[in-house]
Amino acid sequence: MPDGASFFEEIDRLMLLHEKIAEIRCSTLLFQMCSDYLISIHQNEQSISEQSSPYVRDAISYIEEYFTSSITLDDLSQHVNISKYYLSHIFKQQTGSSPHEYLQNVRITNAKSLLHSSNDSVATIAEKCGFNSCTVFIQAFRKKEGITPLEYRRYYYKQLEE
Repeated sequence: MPDGASFFEEIDRLMLLHEKIAEIRCSTLLFQMCSDYLISIHQNEQSISEQSSPYVRDAISYIEEYFTSSITLDDLSQHVNISKYYLSHIFKQQTGSSPHEYLQNVRITNAKSLLHSSNDSVATIAEKCGFNSCTVFIQAFRKKEGITPLEYRRYYYKQLEE
């Protein structure tokens, strides 16, 4: 498989051919690129998980299980049985984000999945993902994704139609 710039040059070259075999080759290259990317993400997540302290792993498990509930730093620190200051410090050090940022990311990721797979209203999705209000959800989503949840849903369905 080509790497870096040569990959995109190969895609450009194949797209200019307008032949069925070129389309198949292009699809194969894009599939391979996406597969390699997903594998690298998975390996990175495993690496972080293996390097994390038991406190951080336990906090992450708790967040991922209870993200639909109201979770505070006090709740997390009580769950893992260490001070909230120490938990915040090691969590940020080992994951690159604060516990609150991690929780928001889990909620937004689940919201994106619901925006794809359901016809639920934005308010319903906000509630299902643990946001206190629809407004808070929309603001957090826009901050992370650069667009509102409704714009995201429209964009997703538009891409499916093309």
